[in-house]
Amino acid sequence: MPWSRSLDVATRALLIGSAAGARASFGVGVPILLDNRRSERSNQVLIGAVAGMLGEMVWDQLPNCPSRLEWPGLASRIATGAGGALIVARSVRAPSAVPAMIGAIGALGGAIAGFRWRQHWSRQHPAWTGGVIEDGAALAVAVGAWRRG
Repeated sequence: MPWSRSLDVATRALLIGSAAGARASFGVGVPILLDNRRSERSNQVLIGAVAGMLGEMVWDQLPNCPSRLEWPGLASRIATGAGGALIVARSVRAPSAVPAMIGAIGALGGAIAGFRWRQHWSRQHPAWTGGVIEDGAALAVAVGAWRRG
């Protein structure tokens, strides 16, 4: 594989992982929805992806939502970051082990960055508004990671 293509896949893996760090469901949900092979997917899978993403966006705005840095939530973000990166790599027929690791690392970074962003934002603004901004940013990053290729 040419160096530039490897770098592109690594960048896209990092981006999809970062989006998963903000919203775990975006890691695999966005690639499922945007994959040009959608006709091969069942309606139940597409509906499940949309429901998962919408549910997480609503859940994350609730005051009793646990920290994304606590283990169960963090593990799901790391897993979907790796899974999303794997989907990205396979979409261009690239080896997937290294991109999956990059996606997992991106998810960890995205989770930490999102946590800090929300802490900072919430000092002067309603916390839910920061969550909505974060939803939009994470969705844009995930779509950008998929559309880049």
